[in-house]
Order: sequence, then C-alpha cells, then structure tokens
Amino acid sequence: MYGPDKFDEPHYSDEEIDLGGEGFGSQVAEMLGPAKQYLPHIIVAVVAIVAGLLLYDYFIGSYGSVTITLRDTEGEYLDDTSLKLFAEGSAQPLFSESGSSTYTISLKPGRYRYEATSPGYAVKRSSVEIAKGETTSEIELEKDIEVEITGFGSVFPERLYAGQSIELEIRLENKRGETASVQIVPEQNLEDYASETQAVQVPGSGTAAATLTVSVPASASIDDQTEGDLKKAAVRIKYTNERASSEFTLYPNPKEKITLSSPSFSVKAIGGKNKQSRDIRITNSNRFPIENLELSIEITSSTENSKEEAKEWFQFTEVADQPEPWKLDIESIGAGKSVEKELQVIVPLTAEDELGIKGNIVLDAGYFTQPKKEPLTLDITEKASYEIELSLSPRQPYSIEWDSAIGGYEEKIVSLNLKNSGQIELENIVVSVENDETCSTSWLVFLENSLDSLAIGQTRELKVRITAPLFQRGNESPIHCDLHYRYDNPLELGSYVEDTIIAFIEIEPEAD
Repeated sequence: MYGPDKFDEPHYSDEEIDLGGEGFGSQVAEMLGPAKQYLPHIIVAVVAIVAGLLLYDYFIGSYGSVTITLRDTEGEYLDDTSLKLFAEGSAQPLFSESGSSTYTISLKPGRYRYEATSPGYAVKRSSVEIAKGETTSEIELEKDIEVEITGFGSVFPERLYAGQSIELEIRLENKRGETASVQIVPEQNLEDYASETQAVQVPGSGTAAATLTVSVPASASIDDQTEGDLKKAAVRIKYTNERASSEFTLYPNPKEKITLSSPSFSVKAIGGKNKQSRDIRITNSNRFPIENLELSIEITSSTENSKEEAKEWFQFTEVADQPEPWKLDIESIGAGKSVEKELQVIVPLTAEDELGIKGNIVLDAGYFTQPKKEPLTLDITEKASYEIELSLSPRQPYSIEWDSAIGGYEEKIVSLNLKNSGQIELENIVVSVENDETCSTSWLVFLENSLDSLAIGQTRELKVRITAPLFQRGNESPIHCDLHYRYDNPLELGSYVEDTIIAFIEIEPEAD
C-alpha cells in the first residue's frame, strides 16, 4: 500500500482533516465543536508567540549585567585602568571606558576579546568567556617589566630542618634596557617560612640579586619524623607572574640524635712536650643526613692564662693554616654515619702551669636552636724555665806573673763558658764587666762579648784576655771583677733578663 515517504510533500484535503467519524478523530471533532473553523488561526498565533519569544531571548532577554574587575597579580584593585571589549570577530569595541577598577556592562553569553591596561602595567590582550547567568569576571594585569629569575633550583637547598634559618641569593636578569625595581614573593610551602624581600634595583640589560631569608620554626609540623616531608618552594617577582620553583625535604631537628666526644689534654710548656692531639668523633644517629655544620672550641675558664690566648693554642689539623684554625666547617654527615676530626693543642713556652683549664667542643648549625656542647679540659703540668750557667776555664784564680822583659804583667786568654740549662732557647746574650772602675777594660778585655742565640742545653764560649794593672806592682793583692750578663726575656717580648755575679773573676798578680 503506497504512502508518502519523508521526501514527499504532504497534502491534506478537506476530507483528510475531517475529524468526524469514529475513534479519536471523532472525539477531537466533538471537543472542538464550533471552534473547528478557527483552527488555522490558532496555529498561526502559537507560531507567532514562539517566534517572538525566540527573538526576545536573542536580542533582549539573553543580556545580563556583568561586572568586570581589574586587579594586579597580588589581588589588589587597580584604580586607574582602561578597558576595551570586542565582540568575537569585530574590530570595533562594543565597550570602551577608563579611570576605574570595575566596569558594569550588559552582555549576552559568549566569548569576547579585550584590551586592558593601567599606568605602569603591560597592555593585556586576551579573551574572556561569559557564561549564561554569570555576573562577574576578573582581569589580571602585570607590571610592565621583563625580569627573569635565574638558577633558583641550584641555590635552594635539597634539605631544610626544623629550626633552620638561611639566606638565599635570588639571581635576577633584566631583559630590557631600563632599570626595574623588583621584589621577590615566596609561594607554595615557602610562604610558611619566608616573607617578601626588600626592593632590588635591577639595571637595564643587567643582573642583580635579592636576599630571601628562610626561617623554619623549630615547632614546624612534620608528618614523617624519620624520612621528612617533601615540600614545594616557589618564588615570584611581585606584580608579575614570573616565577621559579623547586622541591625540598623538611626534616625534624636532628640535634638530639647527634653525639659528640669530650676530649681532655695534658701537656707541659716545655719544648717537645707542649703538643698533643685528640680525635673528635661526631655521630649522626638520625635516619637522614645532616649538613652545613660548624665544629669549634671555646675556653670558658682559666685562672693563670688568658682565655683568648688559650683558645688560639687549639687547631683542627686540616685547617691549621687558616686564620681561625679552632673552627672547622663540615659539609655533611650521612645518615647513621660518624666522622672524626683531629684537634691539636700546642702550648707556647710562655704558658703558665695550670690544671683544669676548661672549655667546650661546640657543634652548631643554622637549624640548631642551641649549639651542642661537650666539655674540654686542658692541664699544663709544668711551665718552661730559663737559666744560664756561667763558668771559666781554666779554673781560677788566675795568677798573673810580672814579665821583666816587657816591663809589665803577662797576658792570659781564658774562656767564659755559657750554658743554657733551661727549657727555652735564649737570644741576644751580652756580657760585660760590672765594676770597671776596679777592673778596667784596658787590661780585662772581652774578645767576644755577645751571642746571637743559645739553644736548650747548648754551651758556647766567649774569649777573655786578662792581665793586671801596673799599679798593682808592689801591692800584689787579689783583684775581684764582677760580671754582668743579660738576654732577651723569652716569655715577655721587649724585656730583658739580667744579673751580676760578684767577684766572678779573681786575678792574683805575682811579684817577680
């Protein structure tokens, strides 16, 4: 049986729209009754109403009031802005105003292009999607600068510890020719431990550095007390979206699980016995490494010696040539590992004997709330002594005979022996006759009267020529000559040790 397919134009005859008869059609006809003749007009009216509603929604009813706000990257309103809004595909703005931070516009849903700016800020050209029922939209502007953060990942540490405080140099590079004023803002987890930096002037086409202080509270919350918590660190140039990021692990403060040995020293302030070494052992019992440590010593008590000088007697052998050898930097100690550092004391010969010089071995790090200390003691059991022993050879008294051939007394050469019987080398030794009014240097002459130095235990001699004065002729009584000597005080720079030996030389002129 043929019926029109979907491509045939339907045609209705009067008979075909006759709703009389049996079934549903007869029921509809009965319901319409007299209104049957107005059915075409009803259909036209319904179509017109629907079309009107559609046209109203398109041209009028779909429009809504939308408030567009302009802010900077810090979320602050920008008061003096300019905004142009374009319908998609149109070159002419449908909205253009300036001088405010917010603009209220009647818009229908859709995508719009915009241009926005503010004095000192870069022009932003982008698009915004306005959804149906949306009443607000925001545009973010950035400062009109072009500065980059460089090398942040290489300067930010892989580890931080509760209680630690560090300073980081954030490198900045200016890509433009004019100077830019820049501040660094911490972000992500770093916000909890740092504040924005002071403004830094970055010269045109140049570089500069901003100092960021990172301080982790000792009470910082850490979930994993053995392995530490992985954290994210980011920094951003304020008023821009230029940022750099890194990761670090935050560990508990390790101080309580670090042990430090306690050394004691006992020396004499005598050459060859004034030096001693001890190994300082540091053990890290934490399950994570520790780093950036400083090992040092301090002297807290000394009664016979200066505390400041006593500290300078100590040195860690690996930095013995440094200006402050009593301090040593330790880069890191692995988890569950130990290191040993040799500490040496060298007591000068000028030190006073003293038992119980007290101090501490000190281990510190930027993340310790207080340094870790263990006692250090030093005993100086004997102080250095210095002394010269003087003797003559051959032995005196010296008999001086009258020589008729020369009409005077004979001459003899004797040796004055000087021995360093002390424990310190002596320097600049000088001898002379003290009572020269009795023992004239005209007949008692030191052929040598000085020594540059005299080592410990060493004996050296000075030659002396002696005779007797002519006035002794006929009065041959003994003559006694006093000897004076002096040398540099080995324990006090700029002073001397001196003494006089009475009647050290005895001369006995003999009659012919």
